[in-house]
Amino acid sequence: AHGIKNVRVLDRTFNYNPRRAKELLRLFLEFHPDIRFHLEIHPALLSEELKEELSRLPEGLLHLEAGIQSLREPVLEKSRRMGKLSDALNGLKFLCALPNMETHADLIAGLPLYHLHEIFEDVRILAGYNAGEIQLESLKLLPGTEMRRRAEELGIKYSPLPPYEVLQTHEISVSELQTARRLSRLLDGFYNAPAWQTLTRELILNDEQFLYRFLEYLTKANLIDQPMSLEKRGLILYEYCKQNYPEYQTKATIAWIEAGMSLKKLPAERVRTKRQLPPSDWEIIDGEYKENLRLCFLPADEKGEHGYWFGFESEIQKVGPVFKARS
Repeated sequence: AHGIKNVRVLDRTFNYNPRRAKELLRLFLEFHPDIRFHLEIHPALLSEELKEELSRLPEGLLHLEAGIQSLREPVLEKSRRMGKLSDALNGLKFLCALPNMETHADLIAGLPLYHLHEIFEDVRILAGYNAGEIQLESLKLLPGTEMRRRAEELGIKYSPLPPYEVLQTHEISVSELQTARRLSRLLDGFYNAPAWQTLTRELILNDEQFLYRFLEYLTKANLIDQPMSLEKRGLILYEYCKQNYPEYQTKATIAWIEAGMSLKKLPAERVRTKRQLPPSDWEIIDGEYKENLRLCFLPADEKGEHGYWFGFESEIQKVGPVFKARS
């Protein structure tokens, strides 16, 4: 009645009781499509029945956050996290593959037995699962929690001031936690931005050193802690690909065009915009061609014989293309 569009359910493990979870899903359905519900779901506790319910829900009803925390069995056991890791990974794969909702996964730096290189590896695994977002946070030891009571036993040093953030553990140093924080910034800026996610995911998966190298590049250039617009991030990603991954330069330009960015900026340097006429034959990838569309062509080879075509509805360069083809 008050026009609220998003409701967040505070239950930390929405699906701990599958029967209650099903009842709530049916309740949420009554408010579709007016309200979207944010849930924290435990991927290790997904029953087959609940999986079926989730797969039948209409698109846009749920925003899921999968509390995975770490993909390491010893870390989860030491943190007394319930459920088997194999069940959690299977559940996460299922959730990330659902076409009717987006699943965000979270990792927590500073958990006992969790090393920095394992965090980098876990990010790659989650990218391979097609997680909608990867959120990397540092552990906070809140008063009254079991982890705080066991801090000395677990070798965790934490700040006495709110938000009681972990400063170091036996496995991760102060400087390594700072690296994890910067990695979190990288993920938020590039992987978690829909415009740059596909390209960033591909780079992460095809080169296991990419995250380390790109993070070093952003850090040395004093960019990692700067607030950056979507356009600025696109420019950075394009220039980085041009210098270090030239085979991805065309994909970086395609991402730039599809994000509706200016065709007068550097990432569109190879795009032909003036008086472009459609070829005799092309393979339509998306949309429908109409004669009133303003066409541009991105060559994909040196001769310019093959490439990608984009069609725009108007002269406004900020608006993304409504048509895409390959020739």
